[in-house]
Amino acid sequence: MSAQHAFDYHAAFSRTLGWVTTLELQQLRHKRVAIAGAGGVGGVHLLTLARLGIGAFNIADLDTFELANFNRQAGAMMSTLGQPKVEVMATMARDINPELDLRVFPGGINAGNVEDFLHDVDLYIDALDFFAFEARTAVFAACARLDIPAITVAPLGMGAALINFLPGQMTFEQYFGIAGKSDADKTARFLVGLAPGTPLRHYLIEPHRSDTPHRRGPSTPMSVQLCAGVAGSEAVKILLKRGRTWPAPHSITYDAFLNRHIHCWRPGGRYNPYTRLQVWLVSRYIQHQAAIAKKSGPAQSDASQDTMSRILDLARWAPSGDNEQPWRFEVRSETRLVVHFLNQHADNLYNYAGRPSLISLGCLAENLRLAASRHGWSMAWQYQPQPPGGLLQVDFDRDAAQRTEPLCEFIALRSVDRRPYRRVALETRQKLALEQALGDEFRVCWLEGTRARWQCSRLNASASRIRQGLPEAIRVHRRILDWDHDYSTDRIPVRAVGVSAPTRGIMQWVMRQQKRAEFMLGQLPGGTLAAQLEMELLPGMQCAAHFMLVRNAPAEPDDPSASIRTGMALQRFWLTATKVGLALHPSVATLCFAYYGHHQASFSRDASALPRARRLALRFDRMCLENNVIPELVVFLGRIGTPLPQPAHSRSVRMPLADLMMENSTPNPG
Repeated sequence: MSAQHAFDYHAAFSRTLGWVTTLELQQLRHKRVAIAGAGGVGGVHLLTLARLGIGAFNIADLDTFELANFNRQAGAMMSTLGQPKVEVMATMARDINPELDLRVFPGGINAGNVEDFLHDVDLYIDALDFFAFEARTAVFAACARLDIPAITVAPLGMGAALINFLPGQMTFEQYFGIAGKSDADKTARFLVGLAPGTPLRHYLIEPHRSDTPHRRGPSTPMSVQLCAGVAGSEAVKILLKRGRTWPAPHSITYDAFLNRHIHCWRPGGRYNPYTRLQVWLVSRYIQHQAAIAKKSGPAQSDASQDTMSRILDLARWAPSGDNEQPWRFEVRSETRLVVHFLNQHADNLYNYAGRPSLISLGCLAENLRLAASRHGWSMAWQYQPQPPGGLLQVDFDRDAAQRTEPLCEFIALRSVDRRPYRRVALETRQKLALEQALGDEFRVCWLEGTRARWQCSRLNASASRIRQGLPEAIRVHRRILDWDHDYSTDRIPVRAVGVSAPTRGIMQWVMRQQKRAEFMLGQLPGGTLAAQLEMELLPGMQCAAHFMLVRNAPAEPDDPSASIRTGMALQRFWLTATKVGLALHPSVATLCFAYYGHHQASFSRDASALPRARRLALRFDRMCLENNVIPELVVFLGRIGTPLPQPAHSRSVRMPLADLMMENSTPNPG
């Protein structure tokens, strides 16, 4: 260290003076604080207290830094990966105060060294991992025996939860009562004791991320920083013996997200009746969450997979009608793929002229292009009709100029959201991004405002009325609805359809028998009113806008490549919507029955179906002309908007890649 940069304690921490006196700063300089845990809160505690001027620390941690620490831990950086946390944090603390007296315990805390760890300590700050119950119990018990004040400031959600255990007051075990309990019960008791009055579940948007069986939970950098501020303030009060400090059974929580400061007092600690009730409820909730097999997204990529398999594993998340995934993959070489496509439009009245399935194939093609960009590959494709479907030949090429497309990160996150959205107008930047995603071949016509949304909602409700009662549609619905799973690999989960629980119950009873469904939905007056209301009218009004994707120029009517290009543009549009925070719900049935009405094409044995489709087609044409759109050029309809804050807990997922491979073509395991 050069003379011009020599360390001077008084100069380094003089800006604290005023909030503390010169005498108090010197007192802090000669205090020793023990911190168990040097990761999330522990590392920030150490740095904060070092900047406060405290001159001696005992720090303990047996872990090393890894990528999963980057979101919150002060010492987690690319340069410190794999390095012991205590050594990294000790170096960082000495960089603040080279005169620090640091005792490092790289083996962590255990029954054999806890007394040595607390030797000559003025204050203990708990920064152990949430689930480190054995070590935590041992340290707090030793603090109680040695009359050492101990505090815990836990990062919960986007807040900090403080509890002080002071000499002569209620102890850790008297407050939490976790000795001899199961891991699940310890978790419930510790969580309830930390924040008995904080409704964290109100904004825990993905509860399944709290994985108690595997001892993992979500965290935020904001909560860690808040904890350090709270711990530093309590340290000042305890070490300098000024200011009021609330001991257990008091707990204090500040939640920045909820803008709430909560001070709880639970006399009796673990024996408090309300605390015991909360523990029972939280235990039940933890057990329920542990029992749910979550399939909310793709598994982590297997590093042993070859490039083609990784591309296919991501591309398979393309949307398809009724989640049928009408394709199988044949890998012919390292860079050549053939997609065998089955276009069974005769079996599904929604697949009019085979166009929706070809559009889905286009979505798959766009996914392949995007996924390939991750690996520096470009893509070219060619479609060859081969009844009853066709072959999509895909050739990849290593391209030094190819950069990863940002949209590929949203492929597996994109999904249909059939629920009502927030009625917040689309932002100009969102519209611009969506319009640019379509390219030169297509444009978007926005249908905004109350009148336009009502017009579209009524049109979609009319289409719903047609389809709900048709024998052919009922057969399709009975085949594709999944009543048993919230995440279905080859069908549509009923919970994702967008109707209420009572309506789902009635639907299940009605759909058990084809004849019963035909009578209840096709002949009984008002049989489809609930579905029209919950699936079309209410969601149709609760959105930012409806929209039409329009081709700029006519295409050859029997050109499958045109439909594939439509699907590629649609997928870019949909992924962009996901990227800018919007949800989307297609209105396929309206376009389907308008097509039948335009072409006078019979599609049901119900004699009333075609006349109703003709009337719907006339209304659709009128809406198009009012918006200066040629009806024949409309390729897709839907509604769009900002989704609800709580994510849908049900969706269609996809079949495993192995099930989508041709028998003579399997993904290379490496």
